[in-house]
Amino acid sequence: MSERRAGKYLMDVYLGGATTGYALYNAKALHPIKPALVLPEILDASKWWKEGKYNYSDNEGTHLFSFNGELQPYFAYNTKLVNPAEIRSYWDFLNPKWKKRMVVFDPTVTAPIATPLRFIYYHPELGPEFLKRLLTEMELIPSRDFRQISDWLVVGKFAMSLFTSISRLDLDVAKKQGLPIDWFGPKSLKEGAILSNAQGNVALLNRAPHPNAAKVAINWLLSREGQIAYQKNWNGRHDSLRIDVPKDDIQPYARRTEDVPYVVTERPDWIDIEPISKLVNQVWKNRS
Repeated sequence: MSERRAGKYLMDVYLGGATTGYALYNAKALHPIKPALVLPEILDASKWWKEGKYNYSDNEGTHLFSFNGELQPYFAYNTKLVNPAEIRSYWDFLNPKWKKRMVVFDPTVTAPIATPLRFIYYHPELGPEFLKRLLTEMELIPSRDFRQISDWLVVGKFAMSLFTSISRLDLDVAKKQGLPIDWFGPKSLKEGAILSNAQGNVALLNRAPHPNAAKVAINWLLSREGQIAYQKNWNGRHDSLRIDVPKDDIQPYARRTEDVPYVVTERPDWIDIEPISKLVNQVWKNRS
């Protein structure tokens, strides 16, 4: 945006998270991507999960194309300290027995944990009241160091970690090494599982210096070949919304299945993180 304010239009394509993409959309920096999609295999809705219902993260459904839909577990536990059968709902995290026994990534730094915060804040069965109680009643211990959180969980200093994806903590690696780590899977909690597009969004910048090259790049990226390459680039942690792409290389914890009540978090009516940040900063500052 600084370049654009200086009259420099240097970029053709945006590829990244929905929050930044949505900021570009609000700044009128994006050109509708829909007219640029020309390959029949992209335009065929049957090739996409839920027939394209969640393929856009902007209000108009024309600018910010979301092509990734990965399952992201954000709540993990030490298997020696927690019986997962006791926790069947997010509301069970408010059980007094877990007070002072949960570590959380500092919730005032919203960017790294925007996805689980959106899920909780906007979920009709959870909402601001649940988030407020979790942050004030449970005496959560904060950290801004993912490695520290992982170490604390592994050695049993804390029973559970909240808001931290297992990929950031490398808990999948720890579990394979036989350490006492696991996480709440897609069927564990009755309110559903978080489905995020993570870094899987693409948009066409307006006034692009190379619009034809951008069009070619976007169509390749969203093709079957492009999505196979994209999945491999993320070491099995991103699951393309194309359903005709092989899923064998997707890590089991990140792979979608058909019998799960997924909740897509980067939807246009949930994308605004500002009211969440305001609530978090207010209650976190005033917590006992």
